[in-house]
Amino acid sequence: MARQVPIRALRPASLTCVAACFAVAGGGCDGGSSSPDDSIVCEAPRLPATKTVASDSVIAITGEHLETARMGWSLATSSPPSPTNELRSSLDLTGVDATDDVTVVAETRCGTTSRSYRVVDAFLPAATMPTSDAVALDDPRIAGWASEVESFDVGTDVVWPWSDPEQALGPAEGTSVDVTALGRGGALTLRFDPPLSDGPGPDFAVFENGFMATYLELAFVEVSSDGVRFARFDGSYLGLEPVDPYGLHDPELIDGLAGKYEQGFGTPFDLAVLDDATDLDVTNVRFVRIIDIVGDGSTLDGFGRPIYDPYPTVETAGFDLDGIARLGPAL
Repeated sequence: MARQVPIRALRPASLTCVAACFAVAGGGCDGGSSSPDDSIVCEAPRLPATKTVASDSVIAITGEHLETARMGWSLATSSPPSPTNELRSSLDLTGVDATDDVTVVAETRCGTTSRSYRVVDAFLPAATMPTSDAVALDDPRIAGWASEVESFDVGTDVVWPWSDPEQALGPAEGTSVDVTALGRGGALTLRFDPPLSDGPGPDFAVFENGFMATYLELAFVEVSSDGVRFARFDGSYLGLEPVDPYGLHDPELIDGLAGKYEQGFGTPFDLAVLDDATDLDVTNVRFVRIIDIVGDGSTLDGFGRPIYDPYPTVETAGFDLDGIARLGPAL
């Protein structure tokens, strides 16, 4: 879970005092050197929104005033980390042991953010494996389905009726048909009524129609409370080579992207990951947007790595959305 403390922007001369301020929870700066410039208000930096990272990941922050950024990390079992004195807006986790939990802290003149990650060498396996987190169609946690199309920006190289957005509504079929093909680079936004709300465990699952465990088309997932401002789950992709139109790749290379699992199994998403997102109320999420990833390597994951999936495809190009399920507590 992330901790984000936005503050009024401090003058550059106050950076040393900023570190001291956040070393103590709720602490303030002594003396007058840290007086805020009341004419400037900005948001604290943002760390990648995910629970799990690969052991060679470079954690980069986004936000304002990155020229003032500093970062640090520690094992989650150790004392909370403090930013180093070195100005930096990214942190290389190479050398961190897999299965370690780490806490990363990032600080700019706008505030400080921290987030904990599990470091792994590989992500969870295919849907039918015992340790997978895939959501089956008969999973008792499924409590409903998206039932309204909010908007559809259809991509290229897709023909009717594959591009019919109504096919993505209601329960997933778990077959290769009765889906909505987004088209190359397309984006489909569905509405939930009542809204999704963060609870224990994953809150919704996205179903695609990959016809086998290793034939997988991928998409980004974004959510919104108002239908205007969206927050994205940061995914990871570890594959190194392009994937041809009927090529295959290993689910263990994929995390945080829709389409990780074959037809009949959904990829789960936990709204708690986005608890620090600006303008998002994780207890009132009405919209889920699925954005096709153009799989030629031109699109990057949340850590700057190229993403590959079957490319190029025609007539049914892009992510094939079968449905989005609301998840309740485990029974």
